[in-house]
Formats: sequence, C-alpha cells, structure tokens
Amino acid sequence: FHLWSSPENAIVIVQALAARLSELDAAQALLYQSNASKAIADLRALDNAIAMRMKPLAGQRFVSFHDASQYFEAHYGLVSAGAVTLHPERGTSAHHMAELRNDIKERAVGCVFHEPQFDAKRVENLLSGTDIKTVQLDPEAALIPPSVGLYRELLEHMASSFEQCLKGD
Repeated sequence: FHLWSSPENAIVIVQALAARLSELDAAQALLYQSNASKAIADLRALDNAIAMRMKPLAGQRFVSFHDASQYFEAHYGLVSAGAVTLHPERGTSAHHMAELRNDIKERAVGCVFHEPQFDAKRVENLLSGTDIKTVQLDPEAALIPPSVGLYRELLEHMASSFEQCLKGD
C-alpha cells in the first residue's frame, strides 16, 4: 500500500526509472541520469525538511482511516495506534469499531484521520460523543491537482496533516 509515501522509496523508484529509460533510449542516457540526480537531490532536501518537522511528533498517538501512510509513518518514526478500516471500500464491523473506540480511550489517542475520497461517517460514528479531533489526510493526492510538483506537494500536505493532528491547538 502507498509505498510512494516514503521519500526513500521515491528515490529508489527514480533511480530504477532512470536506469530503465537509459537502457531503452541510450542516446538520452546522460539526460535521464542528470534529471534523476537533480530529482534525488530535491527529494533528499525535502526529506530532511519534513524529518525536522516530524521529529517533535514522535510518540504521539493517532488513528488512521486505513493503512495508507504506513511508509510515511515508518520513515519519520510516527506510530499509528490503529486504523478505522483495513479495506476502505468495505464496511467496518461493529466489533472492530468497539475495540478501536476502547483502544482510543486506553491509549490516549488525540486525533483520528479521515480521507477525502471516503465517507467520513465511519470516523464520525467512531468518535461520536468524544472530543477527539479529526484531521483530513490525503495520501493519494485526491485533492491535489496534477502538476510537476505533485509529489512534493503530496508529502508537504501529509506532513502538515500530521502536524495539525498531533501538535494540538
């Protein structure tokens, strides 16, 4: 799921694409390698900036809508206390919701993520009667217009969502 949400994985993908394109179009190999080097340098700078933003959030508990940001979380040392659903296209059992609601109370979870492409009713039902906040997380860039900077914007939005969720107001 969503392996692109880790800049480390993105760098591996850029390297593999540059290598494959260089094989397929040897005449342009230097261009592909040069572009890959620039993209990797940009990714590393972005990664370092986001890492600084995520560092103070370590150890704080949140619940994701589904396991969409696991690579982002692992890369930046964030730990989810659970997920509302394992399969967002399917319903969530009452048993799972009751267990998760209990876990949220016991683990002092301060925030639950919802995602723009899925009905927020499950999260609303889970948190009914609580003062736990919800924050939108868009790990699939559903709300970000396609552009050259889409990946950068995706990671920036994810970082901002985690800050909004975990920093407290």
